[in-house]
Amino acid sequence: EFVMYGTEEDMKRAIEIEPSLLEKGFRVTKLERKVRPGFIDIMGVDSQGRLTIVELKRETASRDAVIQLKKYLDSLKRELGVEAIRGILAAPRISKSALRLLRTLGLEYKPISLNKCLKVLKERRTTL
Repeated sequence: EFVMYGTEEDMKRAIEIEPSLLEKGFRVTKLERKVRPGFIDIMGVDSQGRLTIVELKRETASRDAVIQLKKYLDSLKRELGVEAIRGILAAPRISKSALRLLRTLGLEYKPISLNKCLKVLKERRTTL
Protein backbone atom coordinates (compact mmCIF):
# COMPACT_ATOMS: atom_id res chain seq x y z
CA GLU A 1 0.00 0.00 0.00
CA PHE A 2 1.46 3.32 -1.08
CA VAL A 3 1.22 6.07 1.52
CA MET A 4 1.96 9.62 0.44
CA TYR A 5 1.31 11.50 3.66
CA GLY A 6 2.36 11.14 7.23
CA THR A 7 3.65 13.57 9.81
CA GLU A 8 6.22 13.67 12.56
CA GLU A 9 3.23 13.62 14.92
CA ASP A 10 2.16 10.31 13.35
CA MET A 11 5.68 8.97 13.89
CA LYS A 12 5.62 10.11 17.51
CA ARG A 13 2.28 8.43 18.22
CA ALA A 14 3.41 5.20 16.53
CA ILE A 15 6.61 5.05 18.60
CA GLU A 16 4.57 5.70 21.74
CA ILE A 17 2.37 2.70 20.82
CA GLU A 18 5.22 0.52 19.55
CA PRO A 19 8.59 1.74 20.93
CA SER A 20 10.44 -1.10 19.20
CA LEU A 21 9.96 0.86 15.96
CA LEU A 22 12.91 2.86 17.28
CA GLU A 23 14.83 0.02 18.92
CA LYS A 24 14.24 -3.08 20.99
CA GLY A 25 13.89 -2.34 24.69
CA PHE A 26 13.18 1.38 24.26
CA ARG A 27 10.51 2.82 26.57
CA VAL A 28 8.85 6.20 26.00
CA THR A 29 8.59 8.35 29.13
CA LYS A 30 7.46 11.68 27.65
CA LEU A 31 6.41 13.26 24.37
CA GLU A 32 7.05 16.93 23.58
CA ARG A 33 9.42 17.89 26.40
CA LYS A 34 10.03 21.66 26.49
CA VAL A 35 13.65 22.80 26.67
CA ARG A 36 15.05 26.28 26.15
CA PRO A 37 15.65 25.93 22.37
CA GLY A 38 12.32 24.20 21.60
CA PHE A 39 10.60 20.84 22.12
CA ILE A 40 12.21 17.41 22.33
CA ASP A 41 10.04 15.04 20.30
CA ILE A 42 10.47 11.98 22.52
CA MET A 43 12.18 11.26 25.82
CA GLY A 44 12.66 7.73 26.98
CA VAL A 45 14.89 5.10 28.47
CA ASP A 46 16.81 2.57 26.41
CA SER A 47 17.27 -1.12 27.21
CA GLN A 48 20.32 -0.28 29.34
CA GLY A 49 18.42 2.29 31.42
CA ARG A 50 20.03 5.33 29.77
CA LEU A 51 18.02 8.53 29.45
CA THR A 52 17.51 9.04 25.71
CA ILE A 53 16.11 11.87 23.63
CA VAL A 54 14.86 11.40 20.09
CA GLU A 55 14.49 13.98 17.34
CA LEU A 56 12.18 12.83 14.54
CA LYS A 57 12.24 13.86 10.90
CA ARG A 58 9.71 12.54 8.38
CA GLU A 59 12.03 13.09 5.42
CA THR A 60 15.80 13.08 4.91
CA ALA A 61 17.54 14.35 8.05
CA SER A 62 19.95 17.22 7.38
CA ARG A 63 22.78 18.86 9.26
CA ASP A 64 20.19 21.29 10.68
CA ALA A 65 18.40 18.37 12.33
CA VAL A 66 21.68 17.23 13.89
CA ILE A 67 22.34 20.73 15.22
CA GLN A 68 18.79 20.89 16.59
CA LEU A 69 19.27 17.56 18.41
CA LYS A 70 22.60 18.73 19.85
CA LYS A 71 21.06 21.96 21.15
CA TYR A 72 18.23 20.03 22.81
CA LEU A 73 20.68 17.57 24.33
CA ASP A 74 22.96 20.29 25.69
CA SER A 75 20.01 22.22 27.12
CA LEU A 76 18.58 19.15 28.86
CA LYS A 77 22.01 18.23 30.27
CA ARG A 78 22.31 21.71 31.79
CA GLU A 79 18.75 21.66 33.10
CA LEU A 80 19.08 18.23 34.72
CA GLY A 81 22.72 18.63 35.74
CA VAL A 82 23.73 15.36 34.10
CA GLU A 83 26.31 14.42 31.48
CA ALA A 84 25.03 11.08 30.25
CA ILE A 85 22.08 11.52 27.90
CA ARG A 86 21.86 9.57 24.69
CA GLY A 87 20.77 11.45 21.57
CA ILE A 88 19.10 9.79 18.58
CA LEU A 89 18.07 11.29 15.26
CA ALA A 90 15.37 9.09 13.70
CA ALA A 91 14.35 9.56 10.08
CA PRO A 92 13.76 7.50 6.93
CA ARG A 93 17.06 8.76 5.49
CA ILE A 94 19.98 10.97 6.45
CA SER A 95 22.35 13.03 4.34
CA LYS A 96 26.02 12.01 4.30
CA SER A 97 27.12 15.31 5.83
CA ALA A 98 24.52 15.00 8.59
CA LEU A 99 25.67 11.46 9.38
CA ARG A 100 29.31 12.60 9.60
CA LEU A 101 28.39 15.46 11.94
CA LEU A 102 26.20 13.18 14.04
CA ARG A 103 29.05 10.72 14.54
CA THR A 104 31.52 13.53 15.29
CA LEU A 105 29.19 14.76 18.05
CA GLY A 106 28.72 11.28 19.52
CA LEU A 107 25.05 11.10 18.54
CA GLU A 108 23.21 8.30 16.75
CA TYR A 109 21.05 7.79 13.69
CA LYS A 110 18.19 5.28 13.61
CA PRO A 111 16.41 4.68 10.32
CA ILE A 112 12.66 4.62 10.79
CA SER A 113 10.01 3.90 8.19
CA LEU A 114 7.12 6.33 7.94
CA ASN A 115 5.07 3.54 6.31
CA LYS A 116 5.70 1.22 9.28
CA CYS A 117 4.64 4.01 11.65
CA LEU A 118 1.42 4.56 9.70
CA LYS A 119 0.78 0.80 9.68
CA VAL A 120 1.04 0.71 13.49
CA LEU A 121 -1.46 3.58 13.72
CA LYS A 122 -3.82 1.89 11.28
CA GLU A 123 -3.65 -1.41 13.20
CA ARG A 124 -4.29 0.47 16.44
CA ARG A 125 -7.43 2.10 15.00
CA THR A 126 -8.81 -1.26 13.85
CA THR A 127 -8.30 -2.86 17.28
CA LEU A 128 -10.01 -0.06 19.22
